[in-house]
Amino acid sequence: MRIFISLIILAISLQSYADDFSGLWVWDENNGKHTFSIRTEKEGERLVGSYCAVGMSGSRIDCSPNSSKKFPINFNGSDFEFTTNYSGTVGVARITLIKEKLHWVIVKQPNGEHYAPKKAILSKQ
Repeated sequence: MRIFISLIILAISLQSYADDFSGLWVWDENNGKHTFSIRTEKEGERLVGSYCAVGMSGSRIDCSPNSSKKFPINFNGSDFEFTTNYSGTVGVARITLIKEKLHWVIVKQPNGEHYAPKKAILSKQ
């Protein structure tokens, strides 16, 4: 019985955890020339995200119009593949959560053109 109750408590806490981190995360260094954001959402029992990057003062838009190019988010520093919205090529990135901020790092650059920054620190809006 204790194990069953523990599992229920764990499931509730995981649900709350995913809900707390769902939403829009915006790059702390956004400016008139470059912007970057990650939208996170709960999909089943996992958290997924998609990014939007705008470069060259708005003349290059690297965003998925319907968030179709999602990637897993687990905050533990595991590498994952992401597909650029601009050129459709694949890169490898890592997301960690440090002091309530998302830290995005591109570990392996995509071969094609893209406008996501190599490193970014994002705050939840």
